[in-house]
This record gives sequence, C-alpha cells and structure tokens, in this order.
Amino acid sequence: MAVTVTSPFDTEIFHIGERVNREHENWFVGMTSHGYQVQVAVPKNFVLQGTVASSALIVGLSLLFIVILYLTLRQTFANYQKQVVDLVDSIQAIAQGQEGLRIDTLEKDQELLLIAETTNDMLDRLEKNIHDIYQLELSQKDANMRALQAQINPHFMYNTLEFLRMYAVMQSQDELADIIYEFSSLLRNNISDERETLLKQELEFCRKYSYLCMVRYPKSIAYGFKIDPELENMKIPKFTLQPLVENYFAHGVDHRRTDNVISIKALKQDGFVEILVVDNGRGMSAEKLANIREKLRQRHFEHQASYSDQKQSIGIVNVHERFVLYFGDRYAITIESAEQAGVQYRITIQDE
Repeated sequence: MAVTVTSPFDTEIFHIGERVNREHENWFVGMTSHGYQVQVAVPKNFVLQGTVASSALIVGLSLLFIVILYLTLRQTFANYQKQVVDLVDSIQAIAQGQEGLRIDTLEKDQELLLIAETTNDMLDRLEKNIHDIYQLELSQKDANMRALQAQINPHFMYNTLEFLRMYAVMQSQDELADIIYEFSSLLRNNISDERETLLKQELEFCRKYSYLCMVRYPKSIAYGFKIDPELENMKIPKFTLQPLVENYFAHGVDHRRTDNVISIKALKQDGFVEILVVDNGRGMSAEKLANIREKLRQRHFEHQASYSDQKQSIGIVNVHERFVLYFGDRYAITIESAEQAGVQYRITIQDE
C-alpha cells in the first residue's frame, strides 16, 4: 500500500510505500479539515494476487465440503436403502405365509423404526385375533357336539322316567308315580332354552319343586301359592322365583319343627304388581341381612361373584339382576328377616 500526504501548498510532506504510477493506479483521495490531501493506492498486481489466493482458498474449501457432503449423503442413503430393503423383504416374506416372522427393529431409525414397530404390533394383534377366532370355532364345534348329544340324552332320560312312572302305576304306587311325574316335568322345564315364562308357569314350577322337597319331610313342611287371575299371563324372566324357594328348602327349614311353611302370593295392586315370598324358617343374622340389602341396592353389575360367597346370597343377587335387566326401573325388591323369624321378599313391578 502507498500513502502520500500533500500540504495545502502542493508540497509532499509524507510518503510511505512503493512509488506507483499515478496514471495507471486508482488513487483514493481525501481532504482533512486543514486542507491537507491524503492519497492512498494499492498496486493492481497485489489486488490480483490477493483475489486469486482468496478465490483458490474458497474454491478448495468448497470442493472439500462438497466431497464430505457427498460421502456423508452416500453413506446415509446407503444405510436408509438397506433398511428399506430389509423392511420390504420382511413384509413380502410375511405376506407369503411365514408365520411368526417379525421385522428387525434393532437397525431401524426414526420413521422406519416407527413403521417397523407399528407393523410388528399390528401383526401381533392380528395373530392374537386369528388365534381367538380359531378358539371360538373350536368352542362352537364343541358346543354343537354337546347340543347334539343333549338332544339324545334327555330323550333317553324322559323315556326311562316315563317307564318308571308307568311301572309305579302298575304296582299301585301312586305317590311314587306322582313324584316321578313331577320330577320329569321339572327336568323338561330346566333344559328348555326359553328366557321368559308366564307368572303362572313359574309358580307351577315352584309348586312342583316344593312338592318334591316336601316328600322327604311330609309331616313337617307345607307350602301354598296364590296368584291373582289377572296376573296369570304376565311375563317374567324364567327361574326368578324358584331360587328364592330353593333358598328356603336349602337354608331356612328347621327340621326340629313341624310347622315349617313357605308361601308365594302374586297380587294386583293399584298401579303395580306385588309378589310376596314369605317363610317362617331360620331367617338370617343382621350382618348377613345388611350384606344382602347392600347387594340388592345395586343396579349395575360386574359379574364378579365368587363361590366364596354364600350360595343363598348368590341366588338372591342373580334373581335381582335378572329382574333389573328385564323390567329396568319399574322393578324394586325389599327383604325383611331376623334369626328364627323367617324371611320375606317383597317384589314390586310398576305398571307400564
């Protein structure tokens, strides 16, 4: 660089650097506040050399960056291509029927890892669904076989019971014939697949059941059933009163007494139907009564009853649940009991 300072009187008072040709160089001229002229110039060859050197450096660095970028992208795409190829090959193999094969997720990255994991999860759920469907088909076939068998076994059983009844009649064993007949009727009703019945039929079923239970203790147990004629054809869920009668014969009868009795009354009241199941049996403790009342207050059921519960409460809750499902909010039940004071169930069903 060359610098020259000239005084206001055109006298050169300072110079530094090479002497350059003023005609061939571009001088930069400036004036100070006191009239001094400052001239600065750079030789063209110096500028050219500097420009060439800078350009060479920039080009070299650019080429180096391009090479590094190319190698990096090539490695990246090569790895990506390898993952895609493995993913496609695995899916094709699975589609051709290789059961249990799953996509390797250890070498998958980012989006491909998500695709692989999602695909594997989908395959696991699909395999589980296929297994469940297969099990259902096996269960259905087994059910069909049991249904076919059930069509044969009752037929044989009914014929045998009828033979025994006729034999009892021929031997003048009328009471034994009646017992066999009532028992046969119970069996026919038990195995029918009907879900609802008429109220009069349910009471008749309870009567037959009570008769068979009473035969064992003819001098100590009595029963009575009454139904309003207007209610005979009322539809209710099947086996909803019989468990209450069964509970009495299983848990309520006091064999030390001779006045055991159970009764069912179905009455038509103003705006509702009232069904009373009353016995004078052993009754239940206050704790057990409170537990049953708590269960009868429920209107939603999770089907988690276990066999560790007492059979009596299981039967009552089952009756309660079936009435709720059948009649909804129209139905209600209350229970009263005390030890050695019997049990009273009061079922009410509002008119539609």
